[in-house]
Amino acid sequence: MWDYLQKTVLVFILGALTFTPFNILLVHFDVLQYANPVYLGIPAWMPVAFGVVTVLGVSFFAWMDRLLGVRLNYNPARLTFEYLLIAAFFIAILFFRLYPYLLSLSLLVVVLVRLIFFHQEWDFLYFVVGVCVGPTVELILSHFQFYTFSDPDFLGMPYWLGLLWGAIGIALRRVAWVIYPLEVPSGISRMKI
Repeated sequence: MWDYLQKTVLVFILGALTFTPFNILLVHFDVLQYANPVYLGIPAWMPVAFGVVTVLGVSFFAWMDRLLGVRLNYNPARLTFEYLLIAAFFIAILFFRLYPYLLSLSLLVVVLVRLIFFHQEWDFLYFVVGVCVGPTVELILSHFQFYTFSDPDFLGMPYWLGLLWGAIGIALRRVAWVIYPLEVPSGISRMKI
């Protein structure tokens, strides 16, 4: 039980520290605005929300992998690639925010390359879960005026938002592999993949 609590706190901190700075940048560059900002353009509850969403996502994806019977060995050092990919998505959003079609097309190309060449079993399913759940939650939050996007394209959200959440879904799955390791296929050492 203590081990599970430690892992949950670690994932919470990881989510809060990863997504809060990116969100501050999105506010700074006028991609979105919060209704009641407290510090650096974001409300006080935002880091907590990022931590909770990360915990829920990682826990759900770990459960789904076990339900689907996924067995693999994942090297935790590869999480750097996931972080850099998410950072590249956010940086692209900042640079191409005035060109939503170009931004959406470029993010789609990155996602397709990722799903074709750097994928694991069931990655597409996790991408679809991210594409469906993330924007739905954002739609609900923006509907209740917690925040608004500066240049909404569809239902009050930008086109690229689904692609971002799909990439985050795949990245959270990788975090789940590190925090809650899967059963290793027989004949493979722990650090091989």
